Amino acid sequence: MKFAIFTTAVAVIGSVAALPSALPELTAESAGLQERGTGVYTHLYYCAKKNWQDCQNWRVEKQTCYNIKKFGSKFVRNTGSTGPDAGTFCTFYNVENCGTNEDRLYANYPGYPHLDGHQWDKKAVSFRCW
Repeated sequence: MKFAIFTTAVAVIGSVAALPSALPELTAESAGLQERGTGVYTHLYYCAKKNWQDCQNWRVEKQTCYNIKKFGSKFVRNTGSTGPDAGTFCTFYNVENCGTNEDRLYANYPGYPHLDGHQWDKKAVSFRCW
């Protein structure tokens, strides 16, 4: 009886040990999954003129880089005032795709009513918010 239980246990362990190699490898691609962003959104109030004139309120995904031309060419290198939602900050870049150059502007709530004093009214090309 003990020999039969031992033989059965060895057979089960051997089957379980062989199981992973018998299964196909599961990857994100084979499972039909696609990379997603954070799913967490904020808003960026963006104006072509200073003192909050000629504005749009953009809903953007946090930690995602946006080229400003996506929202309209009139806003590229033409930022009069801007500000993110409370609890959010954004980084603006003077190159597309949130480049790694050192010329950046950081903005948090309530933002800037006029960027000409910061010399950023003619610079912003892309941004990312957190």
